[in-house]
Amino acid sequence: MSDAEILSKFGQEGLDLVHEVEAFALNHISLATSKAQLADRDIIISGMWDINTGKKSDYFHNFSKQECQRVGGDYELYLENMFPNLKKRVDDVKAFRKENYNLEDVRFRKNPGEFPGAHAEVRALDNLAKKRFKYEFENNIPITDEVFDAWLKNDVLGYNRNIELGVGQIKVGMHTCADCFHILDLVTFIKPL
Repeated sequence: MSDAEILSKFGQEGLDLVHEVEAFALNHISLATSKAQLADRDIIISGMWDINTGKKSDYFHNFSKQECQRVGGDYELYLENMFPNLKKRVDDVKAFRKENYNLEDVRFRKNPGEFPGAHAEVRALDNLAKKRFKYEFENNIPITDEVFDAWLKNDVLGYNRNIELGVGQIKVGMHTCADCFHILDLVTFIKPL
């Protein structure tokens, strides 16, 4: 998708989001010591933007499998401190998977597939939700699912950038995995394919 197409479909905010994630990703790639270092966890870089308030998430990569498996590590702390409405969405996906799938299947063991919520786009949305609903989050004031879902549907714009396959390229968009698709089903993603 060209800049003109992104601008036409998603406005200046969308174009700025793509350019900023691209710049962050290219810088991130340039700082990596090897492709293996990128492949460990950095398959994507993701960013989110609240188009109503102008707030932006920080940019994130996936948690590594080692970070997810470490007891008391970054992934566990992240889940414990996740924005409550988003945590509920992650927990719903975990419950669905446990009830409907054989989680020993090797397909759930990749990039770290057995850890719903560990991917960059969920991390970015968590960061953005904490910025958008900062007062409520810091003061333990619940946001209803209806308000949260309306915010996701109407105001949140995301962009995923594949960096494992996109070294030396620009605008290598990446779709969400099946878990992230369900967790983030109401978010609009820019897909420059």
